[in-house]
Amino acid sequence: MQENFELRIREIAKLKKGWSFGKGEPFNAEHVEVAALVALRYYKKYALTVSGTPSEDGTIDLMFNIKDVFIDLIILPSITDITVKYTHGIGNNKIEEMWGTVSISKLDDIMDKFYHSVRLDADLAADQAGDFYYYSHEATYGCQDSDYTAVMYGIPMGFANQGERVGYEEAMAMTETILNGLLEKNQGKDVYIDQFLYSD
Repeated sequence: MQENFELRIREIAKLKKGWSFGKGEPFNAEHVEVAALVALRYYKKYALTVSGTPSEDGTIDLMFNIKDVFIDLIILPSITDITVKYTHGIGNNKIEEMWGTVSISKLDDIMDKFYHSVRLDADLAADQAGDFYYYSHEATYGCQDSDYTAVMYGIPMGFANQGERVGYEEAMAMTETILNGLLEKNQGKDVYIDQFLYSD
């Protein structure tokens, strides 16, 4: 669990004029508090890793990420407006898009659509009697109000995954079975595979 990140964001309010090697304006306390509360809200809602960074131009950049997917909420000094930036991948594979500036009141709509990624695998769990069973995540497949279902899919899914090699015919058949199962339970929404893994 990430701890005290909102306290570190609030420390930005202590920065004085010239805080960055002679550059950089001080930050309004209300501006900083809004940034801390936005960070805390989406950390609690989605369990995302979050960091907050002040910029010399007077903005505060909140970066949220899951693995190699990042979304920056750049809190402008006006407080009511936020610039949104999306980044997927690292290094030469990085894709970066500026999604424009939106009203702070529209943030929930953006985050709800962006962070609806579901798991197609199952977890080994135990019931109250101590008996083991596989817990499916199918209850999340509809992704609430999202326009689509985003998933991570890997060829090992559905197989024993104990170092065996799988031929393309077996892989294609299993992929079809698993994705058809998803389509039957995601309210007919489009499916976006944001990560595709050939091995585990």
